[in-house]
Amino acid sequence: MLFYVYLFVLGAVIGSFLNVVIDRLPFGRPLTGRSVCDYCGRKLSIFELIPIFSYFYLGGKTSCCRKPLPFYYPLIEFISGVSFPFVFWFFSKEPLFARLILIGIVLVLISIFFTDVKYTIIPDELQIVLFFLSFLYLFVCHQNFIVCFVKIFLMGVLKGFLVAFPVASIFYLTRGKGIGFADVKLAFNIGFLFGLKKGLLVLYLSFMIGGIVAIFLLLLGKKGLKSKIPFGPFLVISILFFLFLQERAVDLLLRFFLIFSP
Repeated sequence: MLFYVYLFVLGAVIGSFLNVVIDRLPFGRPLTGRSVCDYCGRKLSIFELIPIFSYFYLGGKTSCCRKPLPFYYPLIEFISGVSFPFVFWFFSKEPLFARLILIGIVLVLISIFFTDVKYTIIPDELQIVLFFLSFLYLFVCHQNFIVCFVKIFLMGVLKGFLVAFPVASIFYLTRGKGIGFADVKLAFNIGFLFGLKKGLLVLYLSFMIGGIVAIFLLLLGKKGLKSKIPFGPFLVISILFFLFLQERAVDLLLRFFLIFSP
């Protein structure tokens, strides 16, 4: 039990760093250096940077300006904290190194989700890290390393392009108005990680979730017909769904097809 508590604390601390990544990386700002107040630029003390605790202790406001802080700060720290023990427990049968890679993949996906929600940007750096971690995970899951290196990389790249093709088609047909090119890159990563069959199912689930959310936002008056809704978060949700459920996710989605097919 104490081990999982330790993992949660470690994850929350790294989640604090993810907040830095999410706010700085899209604008090319360095990830090093002290954190400062969002309003006046004053350097924050260590006490103000304690994950989750500092936000609630300060009442959700800055200690210097007493202005409101976004709730996503502790939310990201909490999600990151929970992901560590959850991944270690859920993938308990996986080798330790594989579980560490999976945690890395989840952390990158969290960063992609929130950068796209906040700034409608998915930095290339996150895409590259996701590609590298995906390759590393697939690589360690095989025993014949030399043969699998060629097979995983070459076949993975091919499958990545095939899965990205439908998204790229939408991008070019709409001239970037229907979907962003960053989503095309993320679709490539999906194909590389999951392969052709699962990759296309991840895309299908993403479009389905995105469509449902868009309809609700329209009905609630939160968005108009010409409003932009970032697609990256729906891709991330679908990736996580398949990452954790694997073949079970395929079965659930195929059952959904059968239930709602004419």
